[in-house]
Amino acid sequence: MLEKHERDFLKAYRVQMLKVQDELAQLRQRANEKELQSKQEKKITALEKEIAKFRNDCAAILKYNSMQKQLISDYALRKRELREDEEHLETEITQCKVDKIRLKIALAKE
Repeated sequence: MLEKHERDFLKAYRVQMLKVQDELAQLRQRANEKELQSKQEKKITALEKEIAKFRNDCAAILKYNSMQKQLISDYALRKRELREDEEHLETEITQCKVDKIRLKIALAKE
């Protein structure tokens, strides 16, 4: 009778240990899944921060680009004005040379 109780106890003990091992395995699996999910969330957060940084950088570059385009436009306008001034001054110089020659001729005649 004692042996039968001992066998029943050992059988129940083994069944209980198998249940505990299964539960432990399930808990480990859940913990691993939670850890993986946590890592994925951290990675997603890091990537979202990187995206925000790139967006900010892109906005800054676009702003800088538009400032540079405006500056180029201003320089192009200034260049045109200087060319016009140069052409005007060359015309004036040519006219002064012609006037100088005429004055020399007029002085030579007197």
